[in-house]
Amino acid sequence: MNERGLFIDPSDAAALINDRVEAIAATLHISTTAARRYLDPQALDELADTMAGLLADEQPGVDLMSQPRDLAIPGHVMGRITAGLAEAIQLYLQHEVSTETGKDHIRSLAQALSLLGQLMSESNGPSTSVPKALAARVASQLERAAMTPQTSTELAAAFRRDAMRLRGL
Repeated sequence: MNERGLFIDPSDAAALINDRVEAIAATLHISTTAARRYLDPQALDELADTMAGLLADEQPGVDLMSQPRDLAIPGHVMGRITAGLAEAIQLYLQHEVSTETGKDHIRSLAQALSLLGQLMSESNGPSTSVPKALAARVASQLERAAMTPQTSTELAAAFRRDAMRLRGL
């Protein structure tokens, strides 16, 4: 990440890599030890490139309420992503609430849910205008929830579909 002009705490990088290993293991029904073999230097470079692009879109550290609301999200998509965030919170409450990372995920999801609610309450039409960075963050949160090993196949598919809908706007 440093080579790409971004800083990531080594423990956060390790957590992201471990998440990727767990997702590979769950998808392929193999042990995490076997899954680590799939993360060669090229795969790690690709992961870093993907993360750098996503982070740029998400504008970390930016106050989203002060950003331009330059993306209109139709009401039916807002309903899906709001429900998706609530489902992700429930997932983390059931499986990851005991870890600090799990608590951080829950806080982040709740903040996004709250911000979406505020923006929806200000909307007068069939769509809600939001900052593009918020949509990128929510899509990433849904994709991350889809990769959680405890997520059922159906719920993971729903998380991925909702994230794709959001990224496609």
